[in-house]
Amino acid sequence: MRTPIMKNVVQRSWSLFILLAVIVIPVAIPAASTSVIPHALPSTETTTAALDLLAALDEGDLESLSKNSPSKLRRSIQRATPKQSLKPGQTTSIEFTAEDGRDTKVTMYAPSSRQKSYGLIVMLHGYGGNGRSVVSRSYQNFANKNGYIVVSPDAKRPAETGQWNEDLPRNILGSPTQHWWVYRSDAFINSILNELTWKYPIDRNRVVLSGMSMGGWGTWNLGSRFADRFSALAPLAGGLCMRDYESDDLDKRYRVLLENLRWLPSYFVHGSDDEIVPARFSQMIEDELLTLEYDHVYEELNGVGHNLDLRGTGRILPKIHTWMQKKRRVLDPPHITHNALNTDHGRQHWVRIDKFEKDANPARIEAKVEKGNKIVIESTNVEELTLFVSEKLLKEKNKIIVEWNGKEVHSDKVKESLEAVIESWKGRRDPFLLHTRMIQLENTAKE
Repeated sequence: MRTPIMKNVVQRSWSLFILLAVIVIPVAIPAASTSVIPHALPSTETTTAALDLLAALDEGDLESLSKNSPSKLRRSIQRATPKQSLKPGQTTSIEFTAEDGRDTKVTMYAPSSRQKSYGLIVMLHGYGGNGRSVVSRSYQNFANKNGYIVVSPDAKRPAETGQWNEDLPRNILGSPTQHWWVYRSDAFINSILNELTWKYPIDRNRVVLSGMSMGGWGTWNLGSRFADRFSALAPLAGGLCMRDYESDDLDKRYRVLLENLRWLPSYFVHGSDDEIVPARFSQMIEDELLTLEYDHVYEELNGVGHNLDLRGTGRILPKIHTWMQKKRRVLDPPHITHNALNTDHGRQHWVRIDKFEKDANPARIEAKVEKGNKIVIESTNVEELTLFVSEKLLKEKNKIIVEWNGKEVHSDKVKESLEAVIESWKGRRDPFLLHTRMIQLENTAKE
């Protein structure tokens, strides 16, 4: 049952926000090993040929890639299986550099038994905490039982230029913001996925993003911006936009991001008596997901405050863990809705927004595959876009028709190209999202 929140609590000042501190997990965490793994591509156990292909794709090196046809190149990448071994049952400290140049420490736990393929849980900690604090015995037990790797980076203060989240204050309680999750594609979370999935045999279709408090904000924001990278979201005591502290409704600019979760299920939990992050934040998100009729579970714990009980014997984790075991990433969906605040997160599955008509406004695209080898697109504030041709949805060697905002803009066959492989590789490094054909379009009937 939902508990109304008084107006004065809803609009608490940012002074409360410093209390988003650490996830309280009342269990002992075993000591970590201190071995350090440098930030690098897969090493000796991945073939030299595969390493060369990965490097060429990363660099967009057409000359090196031209030794292969687009189809052969895709097959080679899909067959390149990393086999670097993990230390079973051990917690490891990893020094890591993100693509944006920032350094951090990542805590990683490997399940006690070796697996042919591992699931992955990426855990985001709360304000004042660190990755070590959330890799608890409860998550280790789940990892051991179900074959998941658990990874948790330490959040860092965003770079002053080009990285700062638009809703994040520069100061909290009169002091510079200590640290936060950056929502860009080149920050820690996407960078970790890009690296670890080519270093270890991780099943890219079983990647779960979860976090508590500040980590809950990170989960909603990263999940909704990069919805094609995860199989499930599990935000705990979080919210969508920091500006919601000063409003009675979801921020209009951020609200549209929830539409991106059509194919990404969520299980989120909040305490009804949370005075640090009011439960209304999750209530408003659930109202939006109910309206959209998207797959989700919301659980509000009556009489519970901000510090949730995350023990394996508690009320929360067993339910979430049971729920997430069956979740797999949806690939090649026939109907995509994607909203972007900027082109950094303009892609979802086989659709990518490349240029806005007006940079200050969000862009929206809805794309459907219909009978007759046809793609129908409706968009707002989109000037240029790319469609990656999915062989699962279209007869890729036949003529493909594209209708954009009621006008036919393409009706022709689409040739394979190395450029399509490179473009679909960008920002994902994912064989499941790799394509050999693409259609690049410009909206000539601008609003």
